[in-house]
Formats: sequence, C-alpha cells, structure tokens
Amino acid sequence: MRAADALVDARWMGQSFAGDPELALPERPRFVPELLVLPFGEDGLMVVGGRDVEVLRGRAARSFLPRLLPALDGEHTLEELAHRLPGVRPEVVRDAIALLYSRGLLEDGHPGAAPPELADLDAHFGRFIDVTRVNSNRRQAFDRLQHTTVYVGGPDGAAAELAGWLARSGVGSVRWGKLDSGLEECDLVISLAVADVDEPGSLIEAARRAGVRALHVRVGADAVQLGPLFVPGQSSCYPCMRRVHGGPIGVLDADETSFWVSFAALQVVHLLSRIALPPLYNAFQLFTFTRHGIVNETRYLTRMPGCTRCGLDGAPLAADSPAYLAWVLHCSVSLPPRDLINPREHQQHYRVGNVLLTREESEPYHGAPTVLLPDPLALAGPPPWGSDPPQAGAVDLAALATILSRAAGLNREREPGVWRVAPTGGNLDSPELFVIAEQVDGLERGIYHYHAPRHILERLHDAPADLIRRALGWPSALPRCVIVGTGALGKVYGKYQNFAYRIVYLDAGVAIAYLRDVAAALGVETREYSDILDEPLAEAISLHTRDGRFVPTFAVGLGSTEETVAPVQAADISPRVLSRLVEAAKTPGPGGDGRGRPSPGTAVDVRYGEDRALLSFGEALLNRRAVRMYAPTPLPRRLVTELMRLSIAACEERITEGAAPLGVYPWLLVQGDGVELPPGVYQADSSDAAALLLRRPGLSRAEALACVLQSSLATAPAVMFISGDMEEALEQRAALVVTASY
Repeated sequence: MRAADALVDARWMGQSFAGDPELALPERPRFVPELLVLPFGEDGLMVVGGRDVEVLRGRAARSFLPRLLPALDGEHTLEELAHRLPGVRPEVVRDAIALLYSRGLLEDGHPGAAPPELADLDAHFGRFIDVTRVNSNRRQAFDRLQHTTVYVGGPDGAAAELAGWLARSGVGSVRWGKLDSGLEECDLVISLAVADVDEPGSLIEAARRAGVRALHVRVGADAVQLGPLFVPGQSSCYPCMRRVHGGPIGVLDADETSFWVSFAALQVVHLLSRIALPPLYNAFQLFTFTRHGIVNETRYLTRMPGCTRCGLDGAPLAADSPAYLAWVLHCSVSLPPRDLINPREHQQHYRVGNVLLTREESEPYHGAPTVLLPDPLALAGPPPWGSDPPQAGAVDLAALATILSRAAGLNREREPGVWRVAPTGGNLDSPELFVIAEQVDGLERGIYHYHAPRHILERLHDAPADLIRRALGWPSALPRCVIVGTGALGKVYGKYQNFAYRIVYLDAGVAIAYLRDVAAALGVETREYSDILDEPLAEAISLHTRDGRFVPTFAVGLGSTEETVAPVQAADISPRVLSRLVEAAKTPGPGGDGRGRPSPGTAVDVRYGEDRALLSFGEALLNRRAVRMYAPTPLPRRLVTELMRLSIAACEERITEGAAPLGVYPWLLVQGDGVELPPGVYQADSSDAAALLLRRPGLSRAEALACVLQSSLATAPAVMFISGDMEEALEQRAALVVTASY
C-alpha cells in the first residue's frame, strides 16, 4: 500500500461534513489546550495527548496550521475565523477545522476554568472529549456528573471507598450505607460485592422495581466482573445472568480490592459523564487472574424468554441449546438505548482504515481459468414489482451475466468513477457470488466464482452433485443453476466488529432482492434454499472460511425443477407505487433548504409523469442512490397503504419460492403532517387490503428519534420498519435463525 493511500485529505473531510446530515462542525471551535503539538518530519505536525497520536502532513501543516491553531480559542465562529485569517479562503478554514475535529482535537466553545480540586479530571475530559462526541465540550461532561445521584450498595468499607472516589470526581450526590427509601430518586445504583457472602441480587432487583439502572461489580480472588448495566425492561435480570454466567469466588487482598474499586469508579465516571461508553449493556467485562497475568474478555447476556423479570413472553431457552446461542448472538449486536449510543461511531465511515476498506476490491482466484461474460442486458421493460411475469426465459450466459452484475456487480456506465449497483452496509461490498452451473447454455458444467471488478467467471472445479445436494438440504432435483451468496465477514469486521455478522446478512438480503427482481424481469424462475448447511456448502464452492474470513449466506436456484412452486401473484398492486412515491418527493430546485424540503414556491423538476413508470427497470437499477427527499405535500393514505401491501406480497412470494416463513412483517411509523394519517404506529390489515390498523395513537419526534439510529431520518414523515417473529424462528430454525431472518 502506498503511503498516499493512507491519507485523508482535508478538503475531502470538509466536503464529507458538509454533505452528511449526521455530522456538524463545532460552532466555536477550540483546540484542546492539553494536547501537545510537535514538528514531525519535513512537512508534518504530530499531535499527542489524546486518544490517538495524530500526524498532519502537507504544506499547510507547517504554514497554515500554526496560524490557525492559536485562533481556535472557542470564542469565534467559523465565519469570524475566516475574517481573522486574511488571504485564506473560507472553505479552506472549514476544511482544516473539519479535519481537526474528525481527529478528536477540538471541542466547542470555551468551557471556563474548573474548580482546582477537579483540575486533573478537567484535563482528562478535555483530552478525551471527542471519544464519544456526546458532549460538545468538557463543561457538558461535568454538568452531567454534577446533576447525577448515585447510590452505592455493598459492604461498608468497599462501598465507602467507591462512594468517596465518585464524590471526589464531581458526581453531584453520592449515597452509601443503608437506604430505606428514595431509591427511585437515584440515577444509578451500584451493587458492589467483594466476598462470597455478599449478595448483590436483592439490590439489583430493588432497582429494577424502582425503574432505576443498576451496575453490577463483583471482585473475587480468581476474577472480577464489571457489569452488566441492568436497564429495567431492556436488559437481562440478575438471576438469568447468574444461571448462564457463574460468579467470582474467594476474597482478594485489601490492596488489590482497593485497586479494582477505584477502577470501577473510573468506569462509572466515564459512564455518567458519557466521556466514554464502556461495553456494559447486555454485556460485562470479565478480568480473570491467571499465572500469565490478567486476561480480559467481554461476556454477553440477554433477556431470557419466559422470565417475568426480563419481561419477555415465550418458552424458556436452555443455556446450552443452539436456540439460546442464536438468541445471544442476535442480541449482542442489537443497539442499546439511544442514551448509550456513541454518536461518534457514525464518523467511523471516514476513518482512514475504513476508507481504505471501501476501496479494496475482492480478490480473484489467481490462476483459475476465466470465462468472459457478455455485457448485462438492458432490462428495458417495466419493473417486475407486482406485474404479470414475462414468459419463461432461458437460463443462458447472457441472463446469468445480467443477474450476477446487478445483484453484486459494478456500474461502470455512471460518472464519476465506478458505482456498486446494489447498496451494501458501510459501502464495503461484502457479498461475493459463486455459481454452481448444471445446465447453463453457453457455460460448461462446474463451479465458478464471479469476480465483480472484472465481470468474469473464474472456474474452480467440477460440481460434485451429492455434496451440493447435501449442502442445499437434499432437494430431490437440482435446478439448472444455483447462485451461492457469501459474505466477506473478515472485511466487514474490520469496520463494524461484532455488528459485522448482522451487516453481512443484511447485505445478503439486499442481494437476494436484486437477484430475484432481475430474474423475474428476465422470466427466470427462482427458488431459495433455506436449509443450507454452511460447512458442506463452503466445501462445495471452495470458500475460504478460516478465521471467519467468509461465510455462506444464501443459495438461490435459477430455472425450474419439479419442486418449483407457483409464485404468489399481486396483480392488484400497482407496479408504479414506488414511481409515485418518488414522484411525490420531487427534487427541490435552487431554493430548497438542502435537506429534502423545498422552500415555499420553489420550482421543482418534474422528471417522471404519472403515466410512466420510473424509467425502465434497468435504468432504475443503475440510477439507484440513497436520497433523502421528503414530499412537499402530504402523501396520500392510499399510497402508503399500497406500499405496505407490496412489502407483504414480496415476503409471501419469497416464502413460496423457498424462503423460511419467519413472520416478517412491515410496520409504519407516522409523525407530523407528512402523510394523510394521524400520527401513530400502523400495521396492515390482513382482512381489508385497503385498510391500516392503528396499533398505537400518537408519535412524538422524541419517540421517533428513539426508534431511528440516524437522527436526520427521524424527521421523515413516515418510516417503515420490518419486524420478525424471533420466537417462531428460534423454535423452528435454532442455529439457522440468523441466516434465515435476513
């Protein structure tokens, strides 16, 4: 990798902040004074003292930044800073500040001096203010601490020590000892245990009944457990935790116990101030003492079905069952409550390493014989959504090339650069496709890898029929062709860590949708295999699964077999519902506000008329981009109802073609006046195709914000959510549940 490839340009970062509604620059930027700036090489500056060591290079690093940094005192706006730096264009100032802010070197405004006794904590908050980006400056972090009430329960000596650390760290009110009443007035309860006779469960249960969060801390002779943070109604209860995870035993000596108590105090300060967010929601940190040193690991837990304290209905799950493991995996990558989410995570898209990941191309199978594929077909007809299917089409090389290209390929016809046709999480292009060719006109029987960057097939080996049938769940006959989807789990993990597993399968779901739609437009029948076996399938296609590098995600057959089931027809659903939805949210002209809402009287470009579908199907695929445009007038009720019904029909059709029936269902959240429906939560009425059932009246923006990760999307007049029946999935599919659900 060239050194230049690992650099982020200030102008690019400034444009990213300007174009991303989830990012905003400080109004009055202040360079964190505790950071140390040093010369680095011939053209660079090194900044140390924050979370990471940052190196800024280029001509401006030595000429412009020394002028800019002293001016960043938290007293001036970006416009005022531009005036204070004559000869420098305002956009250059913006870009430089965007780069500094993205590296965690700025806070917003001048927070003023801290009390002398808290000077060290003030410096700590300043140096790490941008780790979470919850607080715009250190004063906000202090305010959170000073307006917090904490109760520490446990043996008197240890509880008093922990309470003392918290009080000296700026926590507003700290109580310890016997507490007969007033637990509901606390913001956090800490249940501390340092000996086998200490029982933290009763205090944690009392906090749950009072609706107060409780932090579990257990210090033993063999291990220390820090966490979990018990959130009433949203996380596991203490007895369920203990059934799955044992506790430390024995008593640690006094000095070491004191160390772990002070360490717990630091984590509590981070949690309350939100300077850092320790992974304590549905998880705890386990520190095990071994002869080789202390080993740290994160252990996960979750609410247990059938437990009244956890608040989940359903049959209980055995802790050693595949269903429980699948449930824990699902919950371990679920998002915590919004107040425990790290806003800075969104900027991970712009980290140097993650930018490089998006530029990585999939690796070819070096030395494999290649098959040149024809250019994709134009797909000039209307979209296949809800329309009568065309006559049966051939499974030939042209059709296969079109399906592969549109499901996981690149669009080289669009400027600037190369675009992915189907969207992928984090723009990482995780899906890779393999082809098991049985009877494809123009293609020798065998197993192939589709290398999207070159739009070619790489022949791997012959197709072992028995192994393939075993991998697909022993179908009585094989179709003419099977497309196997895989996910680049290792690549996605580099950006999303544990959340990568969910991203990979969400990407797989999108790839399946594109694959099915393109096949339908070509008249090619499809069948999903929902009982695939990962290891035989990986063996059949020679997939690199070592260390979780790749995982099989789906298998879809092309062409008919005697097992093919007639697809559900949705003739009563207009295929133009999506066209009309886009038409309703027309692009604003120059007078728009830049965030999807046209200004009053703004002329809009009516690109598509009501009498025409949204371009041709092929054009629609190649012009797909995520655009946040909200309609200038309320959307008709019939339109959103029709969209809901179209979603249900698509799910039903997939089930008839082999997908697992897991109770996937759409919901509609309506707020404000953007839809001709009162605010609330709606579900489609299965008994009346033209009706929506109001499941819950009223929906405030705060409630909508709690449901949507990206705050800019919470302003949408309506948001569609998709739910799945996890209880049914766990009962029917156990370890296959994650694969099937997406």
